[in-house]
Amino acid sequence: MGRGRYFPESLTKHSYWLAVALPWLLPFSWMLRDGPGMASVFAWLPLAVLYVLIPVLDFLIGRDLHNPAASAARWYPDTAIPVLAGFSFLVILAWSLSIAPVVLAEQGTVALVGWVVSLADISATVGINVAHELIHRRRRSLRGLGGLMLASVWYAGFKLEHPRWHHVHVSTPADPSSAAEGDTVYQQVPRALWRNTLQAWKLGFEAARSKGRPWPWLTHEVAAGFAISLGLTVSAGLAWGWLPAVLLVIQGVLAASLLEVINYVEHYGLRREKRPDGRYVPPGVTHSWDCDYWLSNALLLQLPRHADHHTHPQREFSALQKNPESPLLPFGYPLLVLIALVPPLWRKVIHPHLPRQPA
Repeated sequence: MGRGRYFPESLTKHSYWLAVALPWLLPFSWMLRDGPGMASVFAWLPLAVLYVLIPVLDFLIGRDLHNPAASAARWYPDTAIPVLAGFSFLVILAWSLSIAPVVLAEQGTVALVGWVVSLADISATVGINVAHELIHRRRRSLRGLGGLMLASVWYAGFKLEHPRWHHVHVSTPADPSSAAEGDTVYQQVPRALWRNTLQAWKLGFEAARSKGRPWPWLTHEVAAGFAISLGLTVSAGLAWGWLPAVLLVIQGVLAASLLEVINYVEHYGLRREKRPDGRYVPPGVTHSWDCDYWLSNALLLQLPRHADHHTHPQREFSALQKNPESPLLPFGYPLLVLIALVPPLWRKVIHPHLPRQPA
């Protein structure tokens, strides 16, 4: 594990601009396509930054031991950064899809695959992660922006399922995004994608029915979100052709899958205790993994301070606390996502850090 240090809050506050800047790795990579040996490699550069450069810098820069003041929300960075990052992502998503036919025609299939996978990773790292921050806000306009971003990755149900089901049932068998000890990511991700979508649809239906809406199976928030997804896909097809439309769906499925890999990392093997009456104890700081690497935490708007997020879901990202009682992940999220893809290695790395219940 990297060494810990106390980073000044003034520095950390401005580091969140990384979330605004990250989508622009795609245009930067595009600019390098004509360089020597870059014909196919350029499209994979964002992945090299996320999964090679960031883990190395995480280790060199170290872990953040500083806890910010749990103060009231500030316009900057708590609102300004997620909003700017949201619009930055949406602009780059549209641009990246629009030039996909050019990538295929001029650079070939290998470059196109790298372009789509890189876009999907940006969609998860910025698109879904920033949307996650926004859907927890009280202001309807901010939640609406988060919903639009989720619709752009065809995972609109997350807007309803995440706060109303995941946060209620986290670290219990009822939550599809909380992996049990021994589950692999290959078991977890398809199960979570399917069950979370069904649960979101059910929650939307129940809300519409309680309001007396006609056709409650269709006239609810989740159905509207998927209608927006379909509208975005059709619009992409009409504007730029069939390939960008298909790629919009593909990058969305990949981005949502990466989200569930991150959920796997955040909750693997942790279970809430069951009371004698059969109910579970409330979610606490020991029911989610914490992670405190300064750079990747800044890039992810402190999502890795996940235990405090689950105990204070309305707390803005810049005020999330590090909890000494929480189980601590040994590496930052980017490296752990790669490790999770190799189940024997994952068990070797994570199982020694799993908290054990007294016999």
